[in-house]
Amino acid sequence: MLIPDVLDGLKARLETITGLTVSTDPGATIVVPMAVVTDADVTFNATMGRGSDDIEVIATVFVSRADQAEGAFEVREYKSGHGDRSVRAALETSTGATDPLTVAGVMVRVDSASTEVAARGDTSFIVVNVSLLVTVDGRA
Repeated sequence: MLIPDVLDGLKARLETITGLTVSTDPGATIVVPMAVVTDADVTFNATMGRGSDDIEVIATVFVSRADQAEGAFEVREYKSGHGDRSVRAALETSTGATDPLTVAGVMVRVDSASTEVAARGDTSFIVVNVSLLVTVDGRA
């Protein structure tokens, strides 16, 4: 499975969070709440015999502008392991029989989530950075 296809599949899963806009374009204009899904490192031949490749992915959720107090509370919902706004739950849950990641046998594992205030352009945002590992068939 190609990296753009993996990112699109993760985008579709995050779009199941009501009210969250999602993009795979790292240069997208931010309108909160919004997630941007980008690839980081790729490890080829992660298992013996070229069985799988691992793609490290970062999902950055821009929860609110840093000067909005409610963002400090909302960020906890996105960071939670379960619930309607849980990024982890959305990323690790198939969207159904037509989910391209499920069909391709892709495994998604969320490793960590951290909170920070990050600047983008001339605006500061409260963000959740979610690190995940996606394992794909290295032969396909």
